[in-house]
Amino acid sequence: MLVTSPVDICNLALLRINQNTIASMDAGPGDSTMAQFCRLVYDHARVSLLSVYNWTFAIRNERLDFAPGRLPIPPEPTENMTWEEREEQSAAVQAFLQEQAHHRTTRGFANEYLLPENYLRLISVRDPQGRTLVAQEGMEPVFALEGGRLWSNRTQLYMRFVGDVTEVSLFPPSFTECLVIDMAIRLTKKFNDSTTYLQQLQQESALTLSAAMANDCQQTMLSGIQSYPLLVSTWDFG
Repeated sequence: MLVTSPVDICNLALLRINQNTIASMDAGPGDSTMAQFCRLVYDHARVSLLSVYNWTFAIRNERLDFAPGRLPIPPEPTENMTWEEREEQSAAVQAFLQEQAHHRTTRGFANEYLLPENYLRLISVRDPQGRTLVAQEGMEPVFALEGGRLWSNRTQLYMRFVGDVTEVSLFPPSFTECLVIDMAIRLTKKFNDSTTYLQQLQQESALTLSAAMANDCQQTMLSGIQSYPLLVSTWDFG
């Protein structure tokens, strides 16, 4: 069965527990209890599974933006500036530094960054040169995730993270299988009283998830190796 939609994933899960399939997850007159339940829990199951591991198909890299209302970083002065422009630039620098000092006093960090819109799981934070930053260097904190924001004294940061992926066609088969079993577990808890079958599904879920993570990690390692011609020449990739 070609899996191209959330309905396909839900139907595979329903078949796992010997239930009738559904035609749609859209709300409407006459929609079944199964369809209603799938509509209610599918997105939660998908996001939960995406959030447990650094799935390569879901990894994103983005420059972080300042939170709304923050003053922009003032431009550097130039030789061609007029006296009035230099005065404006100097005033902008002073206002920016005062705002940073205020944030250092109230939050411990000068700058407040928005998290990416589809952010789910942090992998790393990097500077403009691509260096990975640690949250704390010695006694000095470098950044922190608090209140749905990233705080730091750095004025330009990039984030590598796991993002939300809704398009089913982008899911690798191993991830899809994990999601199908997860949905089957949720459906079993709701519509099937068999404790034995539920335990079997939970055991299968743990094994399938472990294998999917190992496969994802292996693919990442092979991609890295294939980027080095000397190593490629000594390995048979088929």
